[in-house]
Amino acid sequence: MCPELSTAVNLFPRSLDDTTCNFVFFKHESLYQHKIIRVNYTTYDMRRGTDIVKPEGPRCNIMLLANHTDASDSSKLHHFMYARVLGVYHADVIYTGPGMQNFEARSFQILWVRWYEVVDSGPSGWDSSTLDKLRFPPLHQDNSFGFVDPEVVLRGCHILPAFDKGKRESNVNVSRSAKDSKDYLLYYVGR
Repeated sequence: MCPELSTAVNLFPRSLDDTTCNFVFFKHESLYQHKIIRVNYTTYDMRRGTDIVKPEGPRCNIMLLANHTDASDSSKLHHFMYARVLGVYHADVIYTGPGMQNFEARSFQILWVRWYEVVDSGPSGWDSSTLDKLRFPPLHQDNSFGFVDPEVVLRGCHILPAFDKGKRESNVNVSRSAKDSKDYLLYYVGR
């Protein structure tokens, strides 16, 4: 379990790192799956809104702030990261390492996601009146899947297939969870 958790560390500093991973134990050795997750956000008029994200439906996409602290030229980098939620989980974990306060189990929530990558094909956004373009990286790449803390999700987002560009060539379903046989070549972010 530690390599997957350390993937989340690179994205979000609040998560566990490799040294503390050895001190985390799952209570009853169980991981619990959920059908939905609710994401609260602030609307443009300062009210509270809620998005419901379901891994098994059309409302399965989320957006997060991109972490560009190590980038040399952040003006050319995209401000957001996009992902398709494949699973919503929680585990009751007990931490026994340095700084431990007690043996009480705490809830640890996890989203299993398949990342989109932003396609840099010219200007996009409000200034150019075009939608951002995305695609899925190949399944065998290390950055295709990951785990996300639900607290860093900005909100659910609407991602539309670019029907005119067509589907990927292979209709073989390599991963039932990722549903890659239904992938399109390109997607648009509908804000």
